Amino acid sequence: MFTDKPPRVIVILSLLFFSLFIFTGCSSVSSKTTRYYPVKQYTPRENSLGFSILPPPGNNWYEKLRDNSLIYLKKDQPETYAIYTQATEIIFDHPISEEKELVEYVMKTKDVDLTSGRYKNYTSQYYTKKSPSQQCVRYNNNFEDHGVKNLAEKTFVIVKSGGVFCLHPDTPGVGVDLYYFEKSLSGADNTSYKNEGEQFLSSLNFNTIRL
Repeated sequence: MFTDKPPRVIVILSLLFFSLFIFTGCSSVSSKTTRYYPVKQYTPRENSLGFSILPPPGNNWYEKLRDNSLIYLKKDQPETYAIYTQATEIIFDHPISEEKELVEYVMKTKDVDLTSGRYKNYTSQYYTKKSPSQQCVRYNNNFEDHGVKNLAEKTFVIVKSGGVFCLHPDTPGVGVDLYYFEKSLSGADNTSYKNEGEQFLSSLNFNTIRL
């Protein structure tokens, strides 16, 4: 589990709820079902499985802990734009030793289901990399979401995401998935904070596992 100095809370997060929360004009970062805390300390958040991350840089970031995930939400343009980042610890049933198997696993968990017709203009990219661990997969997924409710006619949500999935260098049965999601309304003139999401990905470091 993560160790961090800010307050902790266990909450429920889903992409659908997140979409509705951002694009229905809700500006609060707390309610009966979810609570984020302002990021006040930019020290490493350490995980007992042997990795650490830093909060995304910049202003107006809020964080919360959900089970095995640490989640950050930027409160900036809540009615037309949202970006959040997440770090999730993964424990495999069996160690992954082959690059091909790791890529296939990441693709299976990250590819978008296009059968419903909700998602359009989908593009994806997966490739292996050797940093910050010798077994990492970098991925990007972009698409249009035409199924978000309560939007004006012909308006949709543009989704751009990027992430990195790495196995622990000393224990291939342990992994970590870091990613960010950018969502913006079509036709809206928004400022992008993709660079802050990318800096979140680059903050990943590995150390000795504490079990």
